[in-house]
Amino acid sequence: MIYLTLELLAKISPQVTIRKLNKKKGSKNPFKYLLFNLHLVLLNPDIIHFHCYTGHKIVFPFFKYKKIYTIHSTNLPIYKVEKYHKLLSISKAVQQDTYERFHLNSDIIYNGIHTQLIKPKVRK
Repeated sequence: MIYLTLELLAKISPQVTIRKLNKKKGSKNPFKYLLFNLHLVLLNPDIIHFHCYTGHKIVFPFFKYKKIYTIHSTNLPIYKVEKYHKLLSISKAVQQDTYERFHLNSDIIYNGIHTQLIKPKVRK
């Protein structure tokens, strides 16, 4: 689950349109999906960028929008990649893992987190 804070949203270019489903976990109500697809029709985007491999499921299949999926970690399941026009990885390690396990090529766009500042937790 990705939480967007007001501070983070303020940093995103005004050229980027963000639409959230605001769906309750476990809800099967189709109204949120219909509303999301209505937004797509009105927006007519160049691309749709997903951070979950199942993201393509919420876009009606007859829409021909370009879809991009960003892979954020190693050892994640990846299915239906043929539904995406491009795969992105956030690091060389993620790119390597994706290729070794699935023989899928992806481009790297680094996550922007200064990983050298992250220290492993010392367990007592």
